[in-house]
Amino acid sequence: MFFAKPPPLGETWPAPDTREEVVALALQIKGENGDGTERGKVAIGGELYMTQLVPGSILTDLLYRFPDYEETWQKMNDYAISP
Repeated sequence: MFFAKPPPLGETWPAPDTREEVVALALQIKGENGDGTERGKVAIGGELYMTQLVPGSILTDLLYRFPDYEETWQKMNDYAISP
């Protein structure tokens, strides 16, 4: 079973079969949702992890780091410590 939140635009979409397809889907969703400054929109960025639940364990793997990771991280930190 595969979930994406927020989901891509459209009523139905195929679940990705490969790591590359997961990254492509994330990039599509990021493009559809902007930078998170619009009301009601979710900022998509940072690092993309895949989590798999298997009997007896949880597997987590870093799939992708968005190109704006460092810049966005710094903006969040600047905002958090601003007066």
